[in-house]
Formats: sequence, C-alpha cells, structure tokens
Amino acid sequence: MNKYIEISNELRNHILKDNLYHPNDQIPCEKDLCIQYGASKMTIKKALDILVDEGLIYKKRGHGTFVKGLSQQQLDIMEENLCNTQQALTGFSRQYAKEAVTSTVLEFSVIPPTPKIASNLHITEEDFVYKIIRVRNRNRVPCVMEETYMPIDLIPGLKMAHLESSIYAYIRQTLHYEIQSSHVRIRARGASEFIARNLQLEPGSPVAVVEQIAFLDNGMPFEYSFSTHKADLFDFSAVIVKKIP
Repeated sequence: MNKYIEISNELRNHILKDNLYHPNDQIPCEKDLCIQYGASKMTIKKALDILVDEGLIYKKRGHGTFVKGLSQQQLDIMEENLCNTQQALTGFSRQYAKEAVTSTVLEFSVIPPTPKIASNLHITEEDFVYKIIRVRNRNRVPCVMEETYMPIDLIPGLKMAHLESSIYAYIRQTLHYEIQSSHVRIRARGASEFIARNLQLEPGSPVAVVEQIAFLDNGMPFEYSFSTHKADLFDFSAVIVKKIP
C-alpha cells in the first residue's frame, strides 16, 4: 500500500474512531506531519488531499488544515459510508459474509468486446473478454443482477466454480492481484422483463443500475460491469466538495 494512503487511513481513524481530532480542531501542519510520519511534503499533501476530497477536513490558506464542523451523526454516517465503499471493493460475498450468499449463473461465455467495452478495459477489439451474467442472492433472496466483462488475458483461468462463489476471491487469492479502486455511475430505470423475472419483480419496477470500471493497484482496469439492484435494497450517499483552482 502506498505511504500516502496509509497516512490518510491513520488520520481518518484519528477523526472518525479515535476522537484524537474533533470537529473544528486544527490538525498538525504539513511540516510536523512530515516529521511524525517520516514522509515527504508531497506524500503528506496527497494524504491530506484524500481527506479533503472525502469532506472530512478543509484547508484555510494562511491558517492551516482543520476538521470540518460536522455533527457526531454526520461523522457516524461518513464512517459507515467509507466502510461500505471499502467493502464494495472486496466483492459481494465478503460484503455480506455473515449471510448465506449464493450466485445463480445465467451466462458464462468468451466473446470479442464491443468498442465501448474494449475502450473501458483498455484492450483492443481483437482481444477477448469473459461475459458473465449472474444473480447474487442473500439468504436465498435475489438482490442484484450483474453483467460483467473481464479481459481473459488479465484474468486467466476463470471457471464456473469461481462465478458460483467469488470472482474477487479468485483474483486476490489465486492471481494475487490487489483491487484498489473503481469508477461508478448510478442511474435509475424500470426493470426489463428479463431483469424483473430474475430479481422476482414486476416488469417496470424501479431498479438502480451501477455501471462500474474497477482497477487493480497497477492502474489496469480488470472489470467493466452493470449491477442492477432492487430499489428497496439500494442505498447511496456521497460527499460533494468544491475544488478550488
């Protein structure tokens, strides 16, 4: 893990969990943090920028860096959201590890990518991808339908058994890749007959569709997917921060 990420994680914990820094408190200056963590000024800046983007701290020119004046309820919500985001990168199976998670595979094939799929996965149209459609169930209740595309050259050896359990576990434990980040786009729409049938909904029922490009820690995109969620089981929140040029 990069040094600046480790530092941002520790500072975040000091705010959300350890109560070392409270709302409106000033945190140590960059120079002091450089000494404390044995890191360069650029590393500290990148660590602080992560927390600025998350809406936890803000920088006041000429005065220093401060914890935002958030209520305890707001801090609790932010901690929960950050936890959910981190869990999402571990995959559905680990996210709901305390429940009975199963997968119903509807399609597993190897196909040439469309131009859009190839562009999002940084491959050519002459390469091949896995096409995976499956329903993820929690305690025998269908919750999410996933349509996933992965480059076979980057994720070799994928088998039906991995689809029925956890693809992300195979990527981490067998291929020894580190999953680092994802870019998502969320839209609402009515369920098609195919989706409604497999999620046990009425056609046209509201669903949330999460379009995702997921990346390894080497910057390579390994997954382009669409996850369709039942509206009553889907919850999303975000922090919006204005960037100062």
